[in-house]
Amino acid sequence: MNMRVRCVLQLCLCLNGLSAARPAHPTHGLVPATQVDVLSRGLLHLLTGVEENDRYLETQGRQMSQELRRHARQLSQLRRRMGLVDKCWAEVRKELQVLAARGEGLQRGARKLQDLTNRDTMKHRLNRIQEIVQVLTAPGLAEDRPINITLLQTVMEAQSKRLAALTLEVMVQDGLVKQQDQRLAKLQVSDTKEEPQGFF
Repeated sequence: MNMRVRCVLQLCLCLNGLSAARPAHPTHGLVPATQVDVLSRGLLHLLTGVEENDRYLETQGRQMSQELRRHARQLSQLRRRMGLVDKCWAEVRKELQVLAARGEGLQRGARKLQDLTNRDTMKHRLNRIQEIVQVLTAPGLAEDRPINITLLQTVMEAQSKRLAALTLEVMVQDGLVKQQDQRLAKLQVSDTKEEPQGFF
């Protein structure tokens, strides 16, 4: 109860006491004691309601202050989380740039390797064919130097295995790049699904 309400209540009590002390029959020019009593009781009732309303407003003010502090904490937490999300996105973008550069380098390397493999294979095959043709067309040498079919098959199989190994290596590198892309995609999806909590 504040000081003003207390003073008014004390005044009402004084009026109530004065009305009780007055005679039952008022003299000329004075307010009847019954009217003063009614007025004082009405003021007392009114000020009691004011006091209750004042306590209610104080309680509501404390509750609103607590709610505002809670919302301020939530806002601060949300700002920190947004800062972490921005930092994470910056790292993801940087890693994507690095992986994109690596992927381009692997693709260029794979194309060069494929070109070199094709060139070596074709060159070796042409050399072997040229040797066979020379042997077959040389006069009198076909009978002395028969063609070794087994050796030719062995050489061709070795070249095929080498080409298969190179192809497998390129496929493994491509698989690693795809795994990195999938991991980044999952991280991106998990970040987009995470939503901030509401204030109210």
